[in-house]
Amino acid sequence: MPPSTTDWTRTLVDLGHGALDAIGRSTGAGEPGVMALSNDACDARAAGNQFGEPHWFQFGPVHCALNFNLANVTLVETGGGFVAIDCGPSVETAATVRQQFVQRTGVDDLHCIIYTHSHPDHIRGACALQRPGTPIWAHAGFADELALQNKLPLAYMRRAAKQFGAALPFETLPHNGIGPRLDLGAEAASPILYPTETFLDTATLDHGDLRIELHAAPGETHDHLFVWIPELRVLHAGDNFYRAFPNLYSIRGVAPRPVEGWIASLDAMRRLSPAPECLLLGHTEPIVGADRIQQLLTDYRDAIAFVHDSVVRGINAHKTPEQLVQEIELPPRLADHPYLVEQYGTVRGAVRGIYDGYLGWFDGCAAHLNPPPRRVVAERLLPRFGGAAGMRSALEQALADDDLQWAEWLGDHLLALNGKDKQASELMAQVEDRLAEQEPNPLMRSWRFSDAAELRGELHPPKKPKVTAATIAHVPTDTLIAVFPSRVDPDRAARVDLAIAFVFTDANRSYTFTIRRGVGEVAPVLLPDCDLIIRTTEADFKRALITGEVTPLSGEFWRSLKFEVDGRPLLKPLHVLRRLARFASCMIKM
Repeated sequence: MPPSTTDWTRTLVDLGHGALDAIGRSTGAGEPGVMALSNDACDARAAGNQFGEPHWFQFGPVHCALNFNLANVTLVETGGGFVAIDCGPSVETAATVRQQFVQRTGVDDLHCIIYTHSHPDHIRGACALQRPGTPIWAHAGFADELALQNKLPLAYMRRAAKQFGAALPFETLPHNGIGPRLDLGAEAASPILYPTETFLDTATLDHGDLRIELHAAPGETHDHLFVWIPELRVLHAGDNFYRAFPNLYSIRGVAPRPVEGWIASLDAMRRLSPAPECLLLGHTEPIVGADRIQQLLTDYRDAIAFVHDSVVRGINAHKTPEQLVQEIELPPRLADHPYLVEQYGTVRGAVRGIYDGYLGWFDGCAAHLNPPPRRVVAERLLPRFGGAAGMRSALEQALADDDLQWAEWLGDHLLALNGKDKQASELMAQVEDRLAEQEPNPLMRSWRFSDAAELRGELHPPKKPKVTAATIAHVPTDTLIAVFPSRVDPDRAARVDLAIAFVFTDANRSYTFTIRRGVGEVAPVLLPDCDLIIRTTEADFKRALITGEVTPLSGEFWRSLKFEVDGRPLLKPLHVLRRLARFASCMIKM
């Protein structure tokens, strides 16, 4: 049995940050170490950073670094060393956390890293913690989740920048709802370390004097897990629980999340024995007290289940997403719950996401099978408004009347007619500013303010992070090659038939990439009759053909890559370059 809560539970402020009252720790009976936040503490309209300064929470040998960045980092002493559960979003954050942990404990021998899931804000700091030979544990679905992210890098970067307010001033968006502002630039520049060890259902790790259990727990992602340390009665829920209504659908864009799996994962946590005494989270403050944890986990799963089951009932009653968004609300006992405030996920977003996960885009109304484009609708409406000037006047009047949804609809259609209409752009920016000012959800508020700035020409797409051999050193080569087909430019490749093979001499693997008149295909074998075969190592492939750090102008390029056709070496550089140029001309530059 662990020592008593009174003995073990204390919140420690980082060195030099002052007294405990800087954290706003609750002193309520049975709730030591829990940050006291009012229901509206994370309302995006509130001034200032509601999450306070970086600080530490400690429960016996468990140390949790809070507010150093958007995601928490947990370090567990294990008898002569420590285990890291999540690593934060950047090398800089993780390095600071490690340095302070060593100062606090004198412990600097990392036994292993555990990723609760594959989101970048939990894994990108691993390089600052990991040492050669350090095992990294994750669920077996980790690589598949990252492969999806790798397929849509520019889309995710641009949309995440709007969701998290990357270009907005701090006073406009002081936090991201469940933690401090995320520094997307530092996150994107940090290398990804892939797990060295994976599991499907459960895994048990023995480190020092502790047994650490890993349990598959789909929810925020399909590859999610929770960590259970029975001797300490410590549970780490990752992102399957935080102090906000869960993000069952993310507006940055996400494949359907396993909502029923999320409920089952929370149920598995509720049924742990002995009951957890300390609940650690990927975001927001830890929670202490077995009864309190049990009640919160139950309320959280009930909220998710209520929304999910309401959508299912609505679908079976032939209702549309539009109807369900208007109808579904949490029951009063959950709607007013301090851990279910819509400061990250929203009920309306969850309803749409769950519906789409079951039935996809079509809502069952024939009029929506092939609706006219917005531009066509706007062209038909123009005469009724007396032309574009009349439509702009209607938009101005709606704005003056504070009829913002109607104003937004009008502005959207005006811009569909002419995206360069400066008057319409400015009016639409004013609409989005006004809607953002009324929006309590930080992510939606951020998106609206970002769109307003973009309409004024004040917001520019985030710079593409510089990809180097170091940042992708641990990315599996098959993940990089798998995206080649979606990079084919169908117009430039419309008349091209080309097959290029990559033979990795250090990994005993081969791939053939075929372009067949605008369509790309990857085969995990060396096919016959290739136009060019490239023999190289995986590292040299990344340096020469992915990042371009080694170019054909250098001797190293020709030493590290060997080219052949029909089983014979292709020795003349000009012949090689012609084939490579033909390949490159068919591909979209990212």
